[in-house]
Amino acid sequence: MQYLLDIETLLLFLDSRRQSGDLTTDLKRFPGLAYKGTCRVHITLLEGKISSCFLRDDQGRVLLEGEKVLSGLKKMGQLDWSWQAASQTSIGPFPAPAQRRSPGAEELVYRRLVPIEMINRNMLSRKHWQVLLLVDGSRTVAHIASLLLPSPSLSDMQEVIKILNDLQQMRIITIMRS
Repeated sequence: MQYLLDIETLLLFLDSRRQSGDLTTDLKRFPGLAYKGTCRVHITLLEGKISSCFLRDDQGRVLLEGEKVLSGLKKMGQLDWSWQAASQTSIGPFPAPAQRRSPGAEELVYRRLVPIEMINRNMLSRKHWQVLLLVDGSRTVAHIASLLLPSPSLSDMQEVIKILNDLQQMRIITIMRS
């Protein structure tokens, strides 16, 4: 699966779904690194948490790892990520719990933690306000996107998800737990 997102939003999304698998992206440059050539970021997640993170050159040699890679990625904005979910057998012999399908990002429902009246109006952009006003504890991300735009594209949906994640990081909203 492909994602066009910044690393923080993507990791929040995958963590909220407790996903296990591999994220990769190819880069022509990396902040603070004088390497010339294509390099690849490879992040492995286990139940939404980073278990390894490497930046490798085109020969597979490790250029950077861990927090240094994440710090550089945070400076780069949106990147084109490839996601490969891990099969149950590749992450361990854990028995699968009674499976309820994990909701996709577009199926998540958010609720406000802070009353609208308590939020400093200058703290949020117009788009953030538009999205926040539609968060009511019953609307899905897809429903919010369709209220903002008649037929939202994938990039429109990703923008709404990013705004919701921004609001969640500010502790203004939270994901409803079922």
